[in-house]
Amino acid sequence: MEKISVGGLLKKGFNILMRNPVLLGLGLIVNLPMLLIKKDLTPPGIGALIVYLLISPYFFSLIMRFVYESIDKKPSWEKLNSFVLSKYPLILIAHIIYYLACFLGMMLLVVPGVILSIRLLLCDGGILFDNDSAIASLKRSWRITRGSWWRLFVLVIGCSLPVILFAFTESLFPKAVYSFIYLLLSIITCVWYQCVFTLAYLHLRGRESK
Repeated sequence: MEKISVGGLLKKGFNILMRNPVLLGLGLIVNLPMLLIKKDLTPPGIGALIVYLLISPYFFSLIMRFVYESIDKKPSWEKLNSFVLSKYPLILIAHIIYYLACFLGMMLLVVPGVILSIRLLLCDGGILFDNDSAIASLKRSWRITRGSWWRLFVLVIGCSLPVILFAFTESLFPKAVYSFIYLLLSIITCVWYQCVFTLAYLHLRGRESK
């Protein structure tokens, strides 16, 4: 059974990003509300968080579907938009269930929440690529990630590492400069993340069918 190549997926995902810089525009739109989210979650911050939670499934799905279709053809943005909009309610339901499951898991000594966050991480793929329902997509994610938890966990850390490391340098930059660089890194890493986990889903789905 062919295992996930962490380095290979990170590299392929980054190459897709470099060949399609238009995806960074989608990443910019997703990350703009995050500028208003503060640690103490003021009313504007809460509003921005709600906006983020509502728009991110749509824009992330656009990126994932773009990556999927670009494998063998040049995607049409009109068709991509129409398709993702038709799937948006299911994606949103899957995300709500995902976040609730992870939250409840975190309340149970943290570890169950961490486990669930990885095992259910690929639920979007079932809806976007295999016409699954929200529940079926979560079940599929649980099934195909069996035996790959640690590799998927390392992929999450790998995609998040640039932002995590840069966060430790906050005191070295003027606030405006730090915010700008942080936003830029967030845009790049969130798009990279979607590219990588689209490839991870396709790999694990293909492995399951063999």
